[in-house]
Amino acid sequence: MAIAYWASATRAVELARKKSQQRCRDLNLIHLDDSVALKRIHLQRNRQGHIELLREYQFEFISDGEQRYSGEIILSGNTMTDIIMEAYRTPDHDVDRQ
Repeated sequence: MAIAYWASATRAVELARKKSQQRCRDLNLIHLDDSVALKRIHLQRNRQGHIELLREYQFEFISDGEQRYSGEIILSGNTMTDIIMEAYRTPDHDVDRQ
């Protein structure tokens, strides 16, 4: 049983890392430290009524090279259910004014 839990936890952290990195790439952000950290784990019923592990991971990213922001990714079982990201600044761009 311990080996099955370890394997499941390993797959979950890898999925959380990949999905958070992909979201950052899609938004032209930089995912920091190439990692996620487990914030919380608990049991929850899924839509079919089955009990699954709900895992919440935190990660950090930057948008403008100056300030760190935090994000959270939520997995139900081995499925990503949500990514929540702190509001962040976008880099200033020179705009021609006429």
